[in-house]
Amino acid sequence: TPLYSSAASDVYKRQTQRNGLPSTPQRFSYIIRYTAAKLTITAGADISSVKTVLGHGSVGSTEVYAKVGLDKKIEAMNLTNGIF
Repeated sequence: TPLYSSAASDVYKRQTQRNGLPSTPQRFSYIIRYTAAKLTITAGADISSVKTVLGHGSVGSTEVYAKVGLDKKIEAMNLTNGIF
């Protein structure tokens, strides 16, 4: 089942009400989706799978979450151990 913004918002609203927490703006559902996608890709999931989970129509929409941080780039280069 895709993780649509409306579903993420519904879960968030239910949990904040259940726990007596103040509600925040609707942008929170985007933050949930962004964080889930970024962590999943960083953990090694392929972008096509993340695309499906998010319900995106194209991989291009999902590529935004695949931008690699500088620390990961350095780590990857260190793995080459002088090959280049």
